[in-house]
Amino acid sequence: MFKLLKLPDIVSFSNLVFGVISIFLLITVDLNLPNVISVSAAILLLAAVADGLDGYLARKYKGGSLGEHIDSLADTVSFGVAPTVLLISYCKVNSSNNIIFIACIAGIIYILCGVYRLARYNAFHTPGTGYDGIPITGASVGISTFTLFFDKFSFPNSDIILILITLIFSYIMISTIPYPKIHQKIIFQFLIVVFTFTVLSSLSNSVYAAIAPGILSFLMIIYILSPVFIKNSN
Repeated sequence: MFKLLKLPDIVSFSNLVFGVISIFLLITVDLNLPNVISVSAAILLLAAVADGLDGYLARKYKGGSLGEHIDSLADTVSFGVAPTVLLISYCKVNSSNNIIFIACIAGIIYILCGVYRLARYNAFHTPGTGYDGIPITGASVGISTFTLFFDKFSFPNSDIILILITLIFSYIMISTIPYPKIHQKIIFQFLIVVFTFTVLSSLSNSVYAAIAPGILSFLMIIYILSPVFIKNSN
């Protein structure tokens, strides 16, 4: 029954499982309990790690004929729907009904842009090149990281800022702004360390728990602006 599945496809399913767990946590557990939103955001970071791993395995080992389709469907849930549920859940805890409604509209826009981004990538992307528009995985990492940071270090209007961040990611996903692939081994190693501490920080109530997601949020800002730096250097 499952003979068409290869190792990268199984890892893609783990990406999907992480996304579903994040959603289930947000809709079944009291959002006012400590760390619920932070842990849900951290689980989406784990989904991003799984997505990166399945891409690596697909390049190293020949993937199955279902691989690209499974990957896109998993990404739609984990990096499209789940970050939207995360955004709305954060606003439910920290916002008025009017802001929650706006968050719902922003979430719908984000999902539409994410699905379009995935479809465009599958249809037109040339292997070995960079990205036109930020990948949906990167957008999800950004929303998850900023949500985790705001949950640990909240300040006035963080809900509105998070909505604006979501809309910004929606735009740059469907834009034709060129984003580079990260190939440098030392950068990957550094990101793994930051990711690890960010995920672990989701379990802590310490004031220092905002440091790792703060660093990762700053790195996301740099990546968002990287096309400007690259263009100026050329």
